[in-house]
Amino acid sequence: LLIEKSTFVNISDCVFRNITITENNAIGVLSGNGIASIQILKCTFDNISGTAIRFPIGGTTKAEDRIGILIMSACRFNNIQSNDKSLGNGVIVFHTNNAFVLANRFTKIDHNAITIGRNSTDSEEFLQKLNMVTVQGNRIDSVLGNGILICENAINPQVKDNIIFSIAYDGKGALSEQGDHGIYWQAKGGLIQNNAILYNYDGQVSGNPGSGISIRSNATVEQNSIGFCTGNGIGYYADHDSKGALTIQNNVIFENDRIVIYISSSGVSGKKPDSFMILHNTVMNNKIQALIHHSCPIAINDIERPMTIAGNYTVYNEQFNPLEHIRVLGSSSQPNMIYNVQASNTDEFDDATIGDYKLKDNSIAIDYARHGIPILLDREGRFRRGIPDAGAFEYISPVSVRESTNGLIAIHNQINVQEQKRVKHCLMFTLSGEKRDILFFQDDQTLSFWFTNDVPMGMYICRIQFLDESYREITVIIQR
Repeated sequence: LLIEKSTFVNISDCVFRNITITENNAIGVLSGNGIASIQILKCTFDNISGTAIRFPIGGTTKAEDRIGILIMSACRFNNIQSNDKSLGNGVIVFHTNNAFVLANRFTKIDHNAITIGRNSTDSEEFLQKLNMVTVQGNRIDSVLGNGILICENAINPQVKDNIIFSIAYDGKGALSEQGDHGIYWQAKGGLIQNNAILYNYDGQVSGNPGSGISIRSNATVEQNSIGFCTGNGIGYYADHDSKGALTIQNNVIFENDRIVIYISSSGVSGKKPDSFMILHNTVMNNKIQALIHHSCPIAINDIERPMTIAGNYTVYNEQFNPLEHIRVLGSSSQPNMIYNVQASNTDEFDDATIGDYKLKDNSIAIDYARHGIPILLDREGRFRRGIPDAGAFEYISPVSVRESTNGLIAIHNQINVQEQKRVKHCLMFTLSGEKRDILFFQDDQTLSFWFTNDVPMGMYICRIQFLDESYREITVIIQR
């Protein structure tokens, strides 16, 4: 289905099945040029030989061929195969103002599941850029190439809340020289947030090992869970130009075959990030490689830029020398390394055997990271109170509230209460009627309050206002 020069297109509940592209590798089963707005909703692409969706057609740079807004949601891609003329890609989008790829399912893709942007000459890249991109809530599994590829001309893209697993499932992958990755990132800036990336098998049979997230430029990489990759959990290589800082924070990364967080510019010449921040990650690995530093938790190699490594919790199982946890290699400048916790076992986590890396109440990481760097939230979006805990998770006691005859007693300036109704706002009143706001966070079961140290000890009334405009009042006693 080829669409050209349209104002508005809606394609819903359609099935594209048993289709082969034989002559042109620059189109998809669904393609088009010059569309002001297109919605692709709840469609199925099954048993396709070639690319399923490509906008625009070919390598056009013409303004009249540009796509305005593309929204693709709730679509299903299954068994997208390569052939002699066309690679088996799920989705390719470039030369587009705004692209939203939301809540789709990709299974058994021979090449890349999602490709955003196009690398070409400098002039073509500029003309074919994407001004706004969100790739969110997709489920991607059994892909031979990259799960998500973000190219250089995607401007400030956001890749969030995706589940990606079983990359290069044949042990070889589609890109033997480059490696195949859960997320392969070349854009200058943007956000990689709250993605789960598990099981990259690349290199087990042949080719290069694959990473969970391979960053070749810069971004904010936060709150991701990454495990069981043959390569790095998060790897940075300086072969694409960067603009700004590379920040890696609040990630949980475990049981990968190579260095878990690896920052390297060895042998490459791209413009490097202005600075590097590796903050409050929980990193666990086993010694798999013959050389001990080849599978250590964090390593930097030939990086001559300002770098801060702070507040991380690193576990290198059965490796008792803390100097083996964070390695500085090659010509790297000495980073600012402060308030990191090193351990040789997982005893201080709730249950690492099932991937639960939250802190136990006896962990030395609690209130450890006195570095003064403003880290407001933890891996689950909870506020970090007072002195932050090392690692990705801020410890919240399951019994952080005591009952008294007069009210609830705050423990460590904090109260957790069971509350499933959605909260709109919270206020706190002294007994004389003075009012102030309260910091709060809510998940599915629990409502948590934080009281700053400047709140005097005493008794207060907390008023909780819900979205339905009803409210609840509880009495709180702050003791220190």
